[in-house]
Amino acid sequence: LLDLSFDEMKQMKSAEEKVLKKGMKAFVEKSASFEKLLNGESPQKYLDRQIRERAKSSGEIFIAPQKLESEVCLKNQIREIPSGKVPVVLLGGSFNSSERSPRKKENLCKLLLKLVNTLDPQKACFVIGNRLTLYERYLYEIARDKFEIIAIVPTRITPYEASRLKRSGVGIRVSIEPTRMGLYKSFAYEIFKRRPSVVIALDGNSAGANTIQEAKNGKREARIFVYRRARALYAKARMIQGYVSVIEDDKSVENIMQSVKKVYNQMKVLDSQMNL
Repeated sequence: LLDLSFDEMKQMKSAEEKVLKKGMKAFVEKSASFEKLLNGESPQKYLDRQIRERAKSSGEIFIAPQKLESEVCLKNQIREIPSGKVPVVLLGGSFNSSERSPRKKENLCKLLLKLVNTLDPQKACFVIGNRLTLYERYLYEIARDKFEIIAIVPTRITPYEASRLKRSGVGIRVSIEPTRMGLYKSFAYEIFKRRPSVVIALDGNSAGANTIQEAKNGKREARIFVYRRARALYAKARMIQGYVSVIEDDKSVENIMQSVKKVYNQMKVLDSQMNL
């Protein structure tokens, strides 16, 4: 089947024998080491004793915090995303893995500040994820007294997340997804399938890339802006060229502003058509 010559088959056989020989040698050595550890005990008794001894020496066993039902603990903040305003979706904190802790970039903070100072709060609102970190946190700090900010959250969150969201006072939409990694599906359902929108992607990994893809696939037009130095997001942007504008620095705010205005006008046209 492999169309090998006799010499090639001999070489294969020789390689197999070497692998088997090394494997058997390692097995014998490990078996001898294990027998020495057992010191006459059965494997079950030895492992049971090891578990008991380590439990005593390690002290208290860590128990992960129990998660809370978002719909219950945040019930007083649950509200609809305003229908008469352009949803400006910010990917910048909730869409990366918990192991990462990137720092805010000054040029992107300037971009958000310019955006908040220029946008009309009667025509736009912001939609974020559930973590309120990084650029989401910065946006909240500079826009909370001026704009409606809605956080889409998983069905279950930690007590710490619940406390932070309660203190912030942001509006809440509860997702049908149990974890934040699946939130992109709720962004699609709540926004991209229902109304035109603007997406500003500054930080994230696969969850952020999935959100960008959902925005591109949505029934309503989404104007998508992706920061060039956000590697995972920019990689997704390159895959769907023609649907995404690249954010180079804070000067990109003018293009975002124009898109928000166009989307707002588009929403008005759609509303008038529905009322005919």
